[in-house]
Amino acid sequence: MRAKYLIAILLVCTSLLLAKTYTITLSEVAKIGNTELKPGSYALKLEGDKAIFLDRARKPIVETPVKVESAARKYDSTAIEFRKESGAARIQAISLGGSKTKLVFE
Repeated sequence: MRAKYLIAILLVCTSLLLAKTYTITLSEVAKIGNTELKPGSYALKLEGDKAIFLDRARKPIVETPVKVESAARKYDSTAIEFRKESGAARIQAISLGGSKTKLVFE
């Protein structure tokens, strides 16, 4: 019985460790989903087809669906693509520096 609990705990811990986390910095107010993010640094945790934005204390701010695309070569630096919508900047995509990963938000 203890072995089953130990295996379950190990599986949960492993899945948490496999979630990739990146740091992004916003220079202006930006929207993601219905949430407005203020300028500053955020952690961005990628779990499958979900992107979770975390504050400095690593508390979740917003969780949103994301389409993960793979580029032919690694991005040199992290770049955020915005779309102006009703005068506000909305995050459209994030290319993650040092990886081939591009996150596209709807």
